[in-house]
Amino acid sequence: MKWEAIDLARGEVVLQAGRVLLDGHRTATDDPKSSASHRTVPTEELHPGTVALLRRLKARQAEEKLAPRRRWLPGEGYVLVDRLGRPIRPEAYSDRFAVLCRAAGVPLVKLHSVRHTLALMMHRAGQAPADAAAGLSHTVAVHLSTYVSLNEKGARDCREWSRSGSHWGQVKFS
Repeated sequence: MKWEAIDLARGEVVLQAGRVLLDGHRTATDDPKSSASHRTVPTEELHPGTVALLRRLKARQAEEKLAPRRRWLPGEGYVLVDRLGRPIRPEAYSDRFAVLCRAAGVPLVKLHSVRHTLALMMHRAGQAPADAAAGLSHTVAVHLSTYVSLNEKGARDCREWSRSGSHWGQVKFS
């Protein structure tokens, strides 16, 4: 993500591009995978303190650019960079997650699996599928087909509910 995608005054981030590793060395930045992925996220509202953290990071980067004997690479503009201003490798987050799993003594899972777990937890907690899908940058159809597994108990409960007929008094028609 680049600084230009962050509105510190409004506490929002515009998700407008994705960066991926191509061949183990080169990266590519392109439009998000789907139209649902291109959106504005109210980061300060979701995680209070994010704007203050980003302001400190931006100030620190400005200091590092001006530091004597520092070879800061110009023109990139990425938010998360190494000491030379180069963007962090996309796979670095998965690598770090693996290290944290090992250190915590928990089973090693892919970082993307955490997304599946979050989606299922939101579903089981009663989050509306449209809201959960929006939070994960998916359409409702993708959310339901990819992240919410079908199970026999759910199908049985739905059949019993529809056969009972008692629910029809709860349905409101406008």
